[in-house]
Amino acid sequence: MLTIKEQIEARLLAGEYVKLIDFAETDRAEALGAINTLRDRLPILSGWQTLRQSYLSETRTRARRYHIPETFFGGGENMSALEKLKAAFNSKDYSELTKHDISELVRQNLICAETAARIGGGILL
Repeated sequence: MLTIKEQIEARLLAGEYVKLIDFAETDRAEALGAINTLRDRLPILSGWQTLRQSYLSETRTRARRYHIPETFFGGGENMSALEKLKAAFNSKDYSELTKHDISELVRQNLICAETAARIGGGILL
């Protein structure tokens, strides 16, 4: 059986949305920790999804959801940098990424500056 972290990583890499509410209440803290750990390696974005809304009582139930942008999987103006990042993630070898590739990925908010510095410094496993 897969761990929660492995389940989340598989779903994100499959292009699915992940919400904490999808997990049992006892597992949500571990799921949130797994998502935050995966954010060091993957360009995970978050947003809100409305689950229920009542206009009469003026209430809305929302859940934060996490996903990887479609441009990470191909397409977009900097496909070569994205494809290099994807290949580097799979092989755990980031030496093929140039400084230009890394700066473009940061500019497009696909990776954070801290992760870029770790890739550039060769300390990202």
